[in-house]
Amino acid sequence: MEARYTAPMRTALILFAVVPGMALAGQPVDEFDANVARGLEPDPGQLVVVAQDLDPPLLNALRALGCHLDHRWGQRLIATFRCASSGPPRSLLLQATQIPGITWAQIPFTLDLSSIPDDLTSSQWHHLNHGQTIAGQEGIVGADMSSIEAWERTIGGATPIVAVLDTGVYLDHRELRDQIAVNEGEICDNGVDDDGNGYIDDCYGWDTADDDNDVDPRTLPTTAAAGGPCQREHGTFISGLIAGTSNNGTGVAGVIWDGRVLPLKIASDDGCRVFDTSVAEALLYAHDRGARIVNASWAFTGSSTLLQEAFLEAEGRGTFFALAAGNDGIDTNLHTLYPLAYDLEGALSVTATTNRDTRPPYANWGATTIHLGAPGHELWSSGIGGIDDHHRGSGTSYAAPLVAATAALIWSEWPSLSANEVRDAILDSVDPVEDLDCGVTDRCVLSGGRLNAGAALAEAERRATQPNLRLSGMIFDDSVGGDGDGQPERGETFDLRLALENRGPVRAQPDLTLHIDHPHLTPTSVELALSPIEPASSALSEPPVSLSIPLDCLEDTDATFSIVLHDAATGAEFSFTRVVSIRCDIDDDDDGWRYPEDCDDNDPLVNPGMPERCTGVDDNCDGIIDGDDALDAIAWFPDEDGDGYGGEGPSVNSCAPPEGYGWGEGDCDDQDPTVYPRAPEICDGIDNNCDGQIDVGAIDAEVFYEDLDGDGWGSDREILACEQPRFTATRSGDCDDRDPSVYPGSDSHDEDCRPRRASTCSAAPVEAGWLGLLALVALRRRRRQRGQP
Repeated sequence: MEARYTAPMRTALILFAVVPGMALAGQPVDEFDANVARGLEPDPGQLVVVAQDLDPPLLNALRALGCHLDHRWGQRLIATFRCASSGPPRSLLLQATQIPGITWAQIPFTLDLSSIPDDLTSSQWHHLNHGQTIAGQEGIVGADMSSIEAWERTIGGATPIVAVLDTGVYLDHRELRDQIAVNEGEICDNGVDDDGNGYIDDCYGWDTADDDNDVDPRTLPTTAAAGGPCQREHGTFISGLIAGTSNNGTGVAGVIWDGRVLPLKIASDDGCRVFDTSVAEALLYAHDRGARIVNASWAFTGSSTLLQEAFLEAEGRGTFFALAAGNDGIDTNLHTLYPLAYDLEGALSVTATTNRDTRPPYANWGATTIHLGAPGHELWSSGIGGIDDHHRGSGTSYAAPLVAATAALIWSEWPSLSANEVRDAILDSVDPVEDLDCGVTDRCVLSGGRLNAGAALAEAERRATQPNLRLSGMIFDDSVGGDGDGQPERGETFDLRLALENRGPVRAQPDLTLHIDHPHLTPTSVELALSPIEPASSALSEPPVSLSIPLDCLEDTDATFSIVLHDAATGAEFSFTRVVSIRCDIDDDDDGWRYPEDCDDNDPLVNPGMPERCTGVDDNCDGIIDGDDALDAIAWFPDEDGDGYGGEGPSVNSCAPPEGYGWGEGDCDDQDPTVYPRAPEICDGIDNNCDGQIDVGAIDAEVFYEDLDGDGWGSDREILACEQPRFTATRSGDCDDRDPSVYPGSDSHDEDCRPRRASTCSAAPVEAGWLGLLALVALRRRRRQRGQP
């Protein structure tokens, strides 16, 4: 990413330190592709790696890719490698992410910070505006940051370190040489890392772009690699605004008289290029050196996981950030800029104002993304042309350091305040300005006002010496009326409790008014009387406020919770606003379909993409349960006699039988319920089972015996029939059904049909059916023809 000020990073981040070895496969390449699509330029000669351990196997694996260790980021498990340009950087990144032990890899991107204007100015109207003319424009009395009122309270005593992440600082400038935060743990220029932080001779800061201790901006080229001017004096100008030596009768007066500026050079001597990785390393170095305030007078459009994590780590350690709004003349609510979009708790984003309390055309705005304005047009500060050089400059870059310096003044007096409290003290004490007021213009900022350092110190003192009631959290309990994940979602009922904290020195007796702005949440206003909260104690608001989100909440929206706390003991009042995302456009069952298109968002087998089945539910969400299009619907046939089988007529597909239809077909008599396929056949002269045969196989058929010789006695072969067939007898036992003279009880045989002659009935009876009968008839015919008996 090409910045408006940045460079390559080198330090392990919270994300990677807390979750060693976490799998991030695919994400580095996705981020790379997104930045290329934005038009950002990668550096093909560098690779930054976050690893579980920078051990020989990992180094050898990277060496095989043509990458050699350039330097580590201090003592962290992050390192920058120089790589031979053996192929496209994306391919290199993809191969690096597949090496075991690497948790993140990133190709640095050049950040485009070249759009900062550098118009000149000649006087310090930002401290005291008495109506003087600046660059041909007559000022308005009081359109300043009220520095005089602030200095009446403090000139900065034991001020915290302010880290300036920029183009470096000219250390020999008369205004700055005594204002630099010196590393007391390091013996300068002895070539030894005396304090063991991984940086050798870092006495006056560090150059993260070139990995050395030279923060002098005069080593930068006058023309940047991109072709525009290299704003070499930028960091020195900013440092003069923050902490230029005051009350010395010459030059410039910084906001803090006894300042401690930590120079961090993020622009490279090779082309004045700024990489996202340099900025990230500078952030991590800054909080390792104890910097409590970071001034970031630059912005960029790309995505950088390393940089975001560096900001989050610094935020987690209580860092206050002063961020420039940018000088593109755009609405940052509509055009995403980083680090503004990181939504850091202890950060203030600042646009520029003129000596007439107007916003200059180049200064960005944003109703929620930009917090306040500060003087930034035609200011006077230190330069790099010599130890007494000064010049004029304009831009939001020069508005942000005035806010950073005001935070330093506050912390010099009340160091126990948190970054959030410092932020709120500054934000809640602005002077209203019409040109920044969202009620007047749509090109506005969140607070609607401009920095007032004197009022900010007064507000900070009030917060530090009275019950300091804070909203430390909002608890959404959906364990009964929802899925229990603590996230307000469509269709849930939840209990809301506010977590309150008293950071002040005295007991608080608060009452609370809660206003809720959301189209689907009721009630919209609640008043609660709370129990006393002792100093350094916390409490939950009781009773809980019950809220519901209806099913017709279809799009994700933000709910604004505005809380006013009043302390009855002191009369102090505290206001807080929290914006909470209400999830409505959700896919509870993870089937790829959302309500209301998904008519049952708790069942992954029910959605518009599913086939309809006979399940008793509307599987495909077409409003019809078990419709005729169900995959397992069956054909039903017209069934007039109600026997379950249909006769003639077209079939109907359905999951359940329609009235007047049966599940089978082929009923040969649809007027008789006893006649249908598979019905029991009976002896009634009807084809009961519709097999085309009448009384065949009837269940009430009689038993007859095959009688081929017609002697009235049949063999043991049974024949079932409703009426006696030909060639059958009602009696069995004929041992020779070929001879009509042989049968049980005949004169020539004994009673059990055993012959008296050996030749009679000694053979087994002939197995004969109708074919045998025909054969016997044919045999007798031939005998008669031959005259045989």
